Amino acid sequence: MDRKIVARYNDYILHEAMQRFEIKPDAITLLDGFESFIYEFNRPDGEFILRIGHSQRRTPEMIAGEVDWINYLAQGGAAVSRAILSQDDNLVEAIDDGQGGQFLATAFV
Repeated sequence: MDRKIVARYNDYILHEAMQRFEIKPDAITLLDGFESFIYEFNRPDGEFILRIGHSQRRTPEMIAGEVDWINYLAQGGAAVSRAILSQDDNLVEAIDDGQGGQFLATAFV
């Protein structure tokens, strides 16, 4: 992962993403990621994956298009992991990194 992106990532970003997707602190585990920070988490409604990437790699509009396409495929019966909505009914949650960029959080089944 780009060192500049890693340097911008901090606990505030993770906690903000957790709040937006209603993730409890004891229900999330860091997984290995290549271009994004990847976590698995559990909620009463199931098991999920949280992906946190940066706007230097892809814009919020690109991520929104990706998850719209994935959900369209899921609705059509394709074996894909559909994206879920945040507590504010967003598929993509943008979190300001304090340096002119954004971390983009998306969660999947």
